[in-house]
Amino acid sequence: MHYFENSAGAGNPVDLSIAELSVVDAFGEDIDPGQDVIPQLLDLDEDGLLDLVLGEQWGNLNFYKNVGTAEEFSFELVNEELGGVWVDNILGIQGNNVPHFYKNNSDEWVLLTGNEIGTIHRWNEISGNLDGVWNKQDSAFVDINDGQFSAPFIYDINGDAFPDLFLGNLRGGVTFYKGQFFDGIEEAQNFSPAVNIYPNPSNGLFSVEFSQNEKLPREVKVLNVLGVEVYRAGVSGLKQLLSLEGYSSGMYYLLGEYELGVFELGKLIIE
Repeated sequence: MHYFENSAGAGNPVDLSIAELSVVDAFGEDIDPGQDVIPQLLDLDEDGLLDLVLGEQWGNLNFYKNVGTAEEFSFELVNEELGGVWVDNILGIQGNNVPHFYKNNSDEWVLLTGNEIGTIHRWNEISGNLDGVWNKQDSAFVDINDGQFSAPFIYDINGDAFPDLFLGNLRGGVTFYKGQFFDGIEEAQNFSPAVNIYPNPSNGLFSVEFSQNEKLPREVKVLNVLGVEVYRAGVSGLKQLLSLEGYSSGMYYLLGEYELGVFELGKLIIE
């Protein structure tokens, strides 16, 4: 594993140069758990220091805890079979584990793992359970398979509060999946907020009525067609007034922020 440093300084184009040709652990030994190593830096144990998780060819995860400081890292191998994670493969020999951890809207760790056959596994029950076995929530996350040796990465790149998915594969391409809600695929499939928006189209004044049989969202927000948030308000009752007078004419998206995540409530047309 190589280590590159950015010497450009804040606000300047990246200027990377190799600082360590082979990164060593806290005991001076090369960090080399196996072939096809895929690293991710993250503060998994939440002690304020970036730790190192390495996926590898055999399908497992290696956890190296940062026992150094924020200014000078020092990694010590803690677990070679982190979370009991193992990914699928074709011949039962190697899985090629590509890990990506992210936080859900409950501030809990979730893990996506790419693998040799191209699916994505999703794992939870991670936070506070680093020494235990994690739950394999999905064997084929949202039924995506864009080719062998999948490599997932979650990031809200368009700033619309939905986590987007980037997926690499053996061919070298990257597929972009635009997020539709925050997290909880199964829960979301069974949840469809019922709202009545009127008048629609309007001059910018909209009434939004929520069903009496459903939980209210904490907030509603409006995005333009570029996915940029232009309006946000807290929800205090079954009827919510949105004042978008003076906004440009066109179509907007109304979203509700619920405990399960962020859901689209409907489209708004300003004439």
